[in-house]
Amino acid sequence: METTTEYPEFTGKNCSTYVITRENMEFVNLAIELGKPIVVEGEPGCGKTALGAAIAEDLGIDFFRKVPVKSTSHANDLLYRFDALRRLQDSQASDPQRLAKAEHSFNYISLESLGEAIHEGKKSVILLDEVDKADIDFPDDLLNVIDDFSFHIDEIPSEEDKIARDAGKYGAHVKAPESGLRPIIIFTSNRKNPLSNPFLRRCMYLELNFPDNPALLAEIVENNLREKHSSGRFGGLDSISNDLIESAVDTFLEIRSSAKDQAAAKKPATAELIDWVHALHLRDVKHHDVSGSQPPWWNLLFKTMEDRQKYSQATAS
Repeated sequence: METTTEYPEFTGKNCSTYVITRENMEFVNLAIELGKPIVVEGEPGCGKTALGAAIAEDLGIDFFRKVPVKSTSHANDLLYRFDALRRLQDSQASDPQRLAKAEHSFNYISLESLGEAIHEGKKSVILLDEVDKADIDFPDDLLNVIDDFSFHIDEIPSEEDKIARDAGKYGAHVKAPESGLRPIIIFTSNRKNPLSNPFLRRCMYLELNFPDNPALLAEIVENNLREKHSSGRFGGLDSISNDLIESAVDTFLEIRSSAKDQAAAKKPATAELIDWVHALHLRDVKHHDVSGSQPPWWNLLFKTMEDRQKYSQATAS
């Protein structure tokens, strides 16, 4: 299947909350044009997982699937599912229709997220979250899939292939339609386990750094809080002060830098910053009061007792 460039350009203008740098935006567009999966790494809170949803939202793609990868995950789990238990139950039933159905394994095959995206060949975004959690064989078992965008269903014997296709079912080999689009595939990784060179060779690599630019961080906070308000989950956020956001961002960056120096297990990231600014707004804290090493509600920025104690001791003087 030839690479296609029929996806619209990713501009970031249609994302309700996600903010991306121009450099990273151009990188994503290049990966889409080349038909390459993207491996995204970076510290927690830098926007890895949200990138897939942002691309789908910006490009107007309805088929977006986020698949959490587990230590027990196998490559086939992304492609299809074979309901062996249901087939066994049907094979032992007295109903002639169920017995006839049980004669063929293809009756018990259903496609999973990546398999469906390949088979349909339509605009789609598949996010495989935390691929480094799985065994090293997991990404390597996907090598042929991301090369050819096709896969084999082991449970369908070759003698059943034509019968399955004549019945309008999936055959033993599933591939993208000739005129179809390759799915946009994103693998996120927290670097817990290394990814193999053959796998990385087939992907493009993007490292997302924490957005430590104050203006960029302020935009992220403002977008997320205004989205919370517009969704109806929280009221009053339309009146949040830009001065409060900017002051909180400046103080947050100082706290984050100190936490990094103290080797915090979980450095404050964007999620903590957004919640902190929301809390400051709820408690009517003024922007000129959000300063110093221990501003109001600073402990909301830390997620472990040890990190709070480290920071408190380091800034007590």
